Amino acid sequence: MGDLAEGTAAHAEEDAALAAVARLPEIYRQAVVLRFMQGLAYREVADVLDIPPGTVRSRLAKALELLRADLTGKED
Repeated sequence: MGDLAEGTAAHAEEDAALAAVARLPEIYRQAVVLRFMQGLAYREVADVLDIPPGTVRSRLAKALELLRADLTGKED
């Protein structure tokens, strides 16, 4: 029964994370989806979005900050 509870909790956490990603502003959501969900390298994300790799890094940093705040209920 422990495995079922753990699986259910993991599924709930995944759902919460996906919902938080969906709430991100589009410019941050695009970078997160391309980098972390589709597995593209920074350079590839930059090419897809037609932005410099440094901008990809800054958008991802901001996106992770927003996700952390959303998921923990804390704002820095």
